[in-house]
Amino acid sequence: MGLTCSYEAALIWVKQDGSHDISSERRYRSCEETWKNIPILDSDTVDGLISQCDPEHATESISDFKVVFHVPDYNPFTAFRSSEQRSRHALLSASRIPNLEHDPLSPTPLTQEERMLFHHYVNHVAIIMMPFEHPRNPWKSSYPARALHHTLPTQRSLFNALLAHAAFNLAHLTSSNNENMARASKYYGLSIKQLLDSLNRNTEPDTDTLAVVMTLMMAELYSGQSRNWRHHFRGAWDVFWKYQAQRPWEDSDFACASIQSLNIIGIISDTSRLAYDAEDGQDKLHRQLSDSDAFDRNSSQTFSQESFSVIKSTHEFGFTIGATQEILECISCISDMNRDSDSSEVMEDRCQGLLSLLNVCRSNLANQASSGSAILNPAAHYQLGAFVNATFIYFYRTLFDLPPGKLENYVIETLENVNLFMSHGYGNMSLWPAFIAAVEASSDGVMSMARTWLEAAITVGMGSRFTVKKVVDEVWRKREVASRKLNLDRQLIAVDWREVMKELNVDVLLV
Repeated sequence: MGLTCSYEAALIWVKQDGSHDISSERRYRSCEETWKNIPILDSDTVDGLISQCDPEHATESISDFKVVFHVPDYNPFTAFRSSEQRSRHALLSASRIPNLEHDPLSPTPLTQEERMLFHHYVNHVAIIMMPFEHPRNPWKSSYPARALHHTLPTQRSLFNALLAHAAFNLAHLTSSNNENMARASKYYGLSIKQLLDSLNRNTEPDTDTLAVVMTLMMAELYSGQSRNWRHHFRGAWDVFWKYQAQRPWEDSDFACASIQSLNIIGIISDTSRLAYDAEDGQDKLHRQLSDSDAFDRNSSQTFSQESFSVIKSTHEFGFTIGATQEILECISCISDMNRDSDSSEVMEDRCQGLLSLLNVCRSNLANQASSGSAILNPAAHYQLGAFVNATFIYFYRTLFDLPPGKLENYVIETLENVNLFMSHGYGNMSLWPAFIAAVEASSDGVMSMARTWLEAAITVGMGSRFTVKKVVDEVWRKREVASRKLNLDRQLIAVDWREVMKELNVDVLLV
């Protein structure tokens, strides 16, 4: 001890091509030059990159769990990596994530059942939560990572909500339906209990709370219970209402994507509402959140509308459903116009403006296809093509009550995009555009196209899809009965699918 070694390390600067400079003097580069033109990374990406440093010291954990996160072009932590650099969009194994077995707040390690369900969530459920693969998929990255962190009550609640979500999905994919339904109910109940315990401690709502409620909402959709999701949807709005003043969408990609998703669900859910329904015709935000005593109603309502405008302008708004901000804005506007009582002159002006915007969206899509633009990948192109044409259908059916024969070109184009998307195996086609076209399919050939989509839609393990098929079949049946009774062609018979949902006593979220 204390003796000097007879040799010492000689440090050299090794370049990427393997060559190196003679280590005869200090190599210096200013901080400004080092980080010049390098974009600032969001907190979730930084956490993911840090977790990959020194993998040889990582605690042995759940080796078969993998969470995808987006690897940037430049990794500032590669100097600290002892293993080979991973490729872009690499898989982050759970050994990079804190082990629950060593978490003082987690008294027991994961059971075999929990491991199996979490693995299924990450490797199947998270993937079909979006229509196609996307590097920002929050259900593949942020949600499981937050759940495995497991240091806060809401994160433990999120973990159990993810397990319930996975079990409900398995119940519709496997023959052991009853067993998986029982598992789902167990973890669903645990998640609810942990969430209530957290809220009863007067814990301020945050994005983790919002993520729990939204995961429980999606679990209800996957279970096949058509109405229960709306309770969680209103709860999610209430959570967001209470902490929106903090502008949480600016905190992280996890928060931004979650809040974007909440707003998108609000837009899509509004399309199922009937104009004359007195309760549903109220403004959704005012109706759902007017009981929040912590805020002055008028000032909070104004601020909330400003928040929504900001959220809709955030980066890639609409990416989680395969649409764009412009298309979602059009859909929202159509729903609002359907409930408004404007004069005919005002309504005509609004319709013209809306139709002009839709035509621009369609023209842009056509120009990208004809020019071979690389802006959209094929999966995104087919998704957006289906959304654009379905929005035209929604526009003419909702505001002008046109029969399906007048809309057949839009219906065909929508279903062609849907079937091209599916034939290439790109992923889980978004429900809204395909459904909007399917209920307006009236000729034999077009109905056959819709059936092709329906048969595929019910195979992904989402219980709500079976209810969707039931609604489409009933719309077609009613159209056929009316056609025979009135001696008219099916293409001349308009059937309101929202009325059919009401008659069937179902309430399906079309995502």
